[in-house]
Amino acid sequence: MLIILLFYSCSTTKYVPDGDFLLNRIRIKSNVKNVHRENVSPYFWQQPNAGIFGVAKLKLGIYNLSGQDTSKWINKTLRKIGEAPVIYDEYRMDKTREQIEKYLSNRGYINAEVEKTETKKKKKISLSYTLHGGTPYKIRAFTYSISDSTISAIILGDTINSLVKKDNLFDVDILDAERQRISTLLKRDGYYYFNKEYLHFSVDSALNNHQVDIEMNLRPMFESQPDGSMLPVAHRRMKVGKVSFMPWYNDEISTLEQRKDTVKKDDFWVYYPDKKRRLRAGVMIDNNHIEPNNYYNENDMEQTYSRLNTLPIVKYVNISFREHSHDTINCLVITSPTKTQAVSFDIEGTNSSSDFGIAAALGYQHRNIFKGSELLSVKLRGGYEGIGNKSSHSFEAGGEAAVRFPEFLFPFLKRNFRKNVRASTEIRTQFSFQTRPEFQRILAGAGLKYLWQGKNIRYSCDLVDFNYVHLPDSSISQKFREDYLNQTNSIVRYSYEDHLIMRIGFSLFNDKLRDKHTKANYMAYRAGIETAGNLLYGIASAAKLPRDGGGYKIAGIRFSQYVKGDFDFAYNHVIDKNNRLIYHFDIGVAYPYGNADVLPFEKRYFAGGANSVRGWGVRKLGPGIYKSENTNGKIDFMQLGDIKIDLNLEYRFKLFWVLEGALFVDGGNVWTIKDYKEQPGGLFKFNEFYKQMAYSYGIGLRLDFNFFVVRMDMGVKLFDPSKNAGEKWRTPAKWEEYAFHFAVGYPF
Repeated sequence: MLIILLFYSCSTTKYVPDGDFLLNRIRIKSNVKNVHRENVSPYFWQQPNAGIFGVAKLKLGIYNLSGQDTSKWINKTLRKIGEAPVIYDEYRMDKTREQIEKYLSNRGYINAEVEKTETKKKKKISLSYTLHGGTPYKIRAFTYSISDSTISAIILGDTINSLVKKDNLFDVDILDAERQRISTLLKRDGYYYFNKEYLHFSVDSALNNHQVDIEMNLRPMFESQPDGSMLPVAHRRMKVGKVSFMPWYNDEISTLEQRKDTVKKDDFWVYYPDKKRRLRAGVMIDNNHIEPNNYYNENDMEQTYSRLNTLPIVKYVNISFREHSHDTINCLVITSPTKTQAVSFDIEGTNSSSDFGIAAALGYQHRNIFKGSELLSVKLRGGYEGIGNKSSHSFEAGGEAAVRFPEFLFPFLKRNFRKNVRASTEIRTQFSFQTRPEFQRILAGAGLKYLWQGKNIRYSCDLVDFNYVHLPDSSISQKFREDYLNQTNSIVRYSYEDHLIMRIGFSLFNDKLRDKHTKANYMAYRAGIETAGNLLYGIASAAKLPRDGGGYKIAGIRFSQYVKGDFDFAYNHVIDKNNRLIYHFDIGVAYPYGNADVLPFEKRYFAGGANSVRGWGVRKLGPGIYKSENTNGKIDFMQLGDIKIDLNLEYRFKLFWVLEGALFVDGGNVWTIKDYKEQPGGLFKFNEFYKQMAYSYGIGLRLDFNFFVVRMDMGVKLFDPSKNAGEKWRTPAKWEEYAFHFAVGYPF
């Protein structure tokens, strides 16, 4: 409120010259079906100054805070991050009216009229455009007049996908899209030289009853003759002749004549600048879809571009065709390499349960380790927490290594299958040593993962993933042992015993999950399922191993057995380029069984924090109506669950410069799937869980640097299910009702 008062204490028309008007608002009134403001706003020749909720023009307010003397840095800065007033231009807004009328005419409303109304008040002007469509023109008949029998057969054989339908509106944009669709269809069937300009429509509206007859016609190609004249000829269907590759294009070799080494494999030719062959010929061929002796197919070229661009070693790709004969074109595929090796160093500050510290990481990458564009990644990390508090310091050191192969590594797969799927295989391993005042812990793991790309969805499959957790008995403090590990049936004790997790998992997510710059509404989702311990349980059961402490052990180590599923959904409603609403839903369910009564600590859910119900800190909410007795600010190991629900509504708006604001409402909690006595009130019940949802609201500030986002959120408790009746609805009167979060990236 103080900020708004500050900006509006200065008149919004401060820099509007006398006799001119500030373009304050544009309203759209439409009686045309399915035509609204968002359809015609791209045709505005002027847009009012951006506003929050479409009202508070914050950037204009910042500009108006500047003084007249633009030589002063403060005035220049305010004007740079602010926005100058939009001065009403009558010519431009009359052109806007004409453009809207043209848009309506193209949509089939040939006789449409747009009425412009002006409302002036002091030095501000508001406009209103009223759209009158009249009776629209519709398509009575759509026919083809294609003299080329081969092209006619291709077009008529795909009419089921035609965008032009009888009784539809006479929409010029749809007609143009149909030309492009057919052009693409022909380019995928050998017609290399074809484009949409060879197609045109004849339209007959003489019926005088708001109906039109449309006929599609085909223009011939024109070829130059020796005498300089242009002669019409039939469209040519081209086959691919020779397919060649230059996989290491650089300053050493810029033409085929400079090649020093040539490899012929199958029907392909690969040219190298020297004898080193730094990228195997098979890598280029296996990621290529352009086959010799086949008809030219634009889709094959696009697939080849896509596949080669995903190779870590490739910087850019260029595919060119050259006519070899009247009906044959040769293809040359060139790839330029990026830097083969890279080293990185990161240093960061950390804060865990109010213990501050420092961490550093050293990374190394090799993008062509086996001359097949395999990506080797190695990372070493060390960290120390508890600076200034020697009694609670902790230390962690570890590393991880992974190799990603740009193909499916699996026996008995046919070459065509591997070629038609954009896939990679990752083999990884990691090791970590942690020491805390309460215990020391060693974590080790290894896994094999497949990743592949569909049309709009990416898939991931962990074929096998091992994780081993070891706590040396001599490292566990006496107090921690008494408080947690010596308690009968303690759900925490299992998490701090030696255990093995052998899991498989499958997940998918769509590519637009983080596309915040798109101008259209979009939804994003991800889902996953994993299970662990089934194979080990079957082996132990078949071998009739003894059940030690209620469960089987392999080599003296108890293994986990569970199933877990997650689903995350977000819908982005784009109001305009400066404002959007995000609806988010996240649910997860996990169930321990067989060899385990409790989920491993790292597999359990928690609520609260920067990406959940932001009125609570991390692991400070739930499960259910469980009341934590922990008052020292540390993590309560009991505030975890097996079921999670998160509901979020967030309004994001552009402020100025790189600053964005957000208002949000969150709801959610976690619950246990079994009735653990250590977590009273945490059990999930269908007739109770909706009453145990926690709610909060808040405000956020974000710094959007395009390549990453720094986020600060303040959440306030609204409804706390753990409180007694009459105290559940909270008021922001006490400091404990607030939670502050600092994070990198958007929450969802």
